[in-house]
Amino acid sequence: MWGAWALIGILQIYTNRYLRHKWQWSKTMHAILGFFAGALMITAGFIALKVGGWTINSNSSLHAKAGFATFILGVLLMLGGITANICRQKVNHPWNTKRALIVGKVHKWFGRGIVLASQFVIGTGAVNFYTYDNEPTIGWTIAGVSAGLFFLFLIIGEVRY
Repeated sequence: MWGAWALIGILQIYTNRYLRHKWQWSKTMHAILGFFAGALMITAGFIALKVGGWTINSNSSLHAKAGFATFILGVLLMLGGITANICRQKVNHPWNTKRALIVGKVHKWFGRGIVLASQFVIGTGAVNFYTYDNEPTIGWTIAGVSAGLFFLFLIIGEVRY
């Protein structure tokens, strides 16, 4: 899941936002990366559900609850990206009509929200799985480094953009 949300997530932001000047290449790469992220997310999500006994309840960890919500929203995001792409390519109207732009903007802002929420899920996972002898130092360090690198790359992209 970390690879899907942290690594591929930042690459998708870069291809879609910072490489607009090469729009045909960037849209193709964004779609390919989205497919791989979706495949990783669905595979890891089902593995996590199987390991957890196929249940999420009030006794589940914060990571399990947030991860399941992000899993469902991630699948919706992937389907929304496919819908936005179909609307952009197959529906017979100019690409810059209000409806076409709204579909793209909904996908963009929903994606940004999910990618930010996924950083929280990554952090809770690091704290949950790397806490030994009730000492969460390693987990918090991994969570901080992961989020720090993610936001550092976003800042670098914004400065260069």
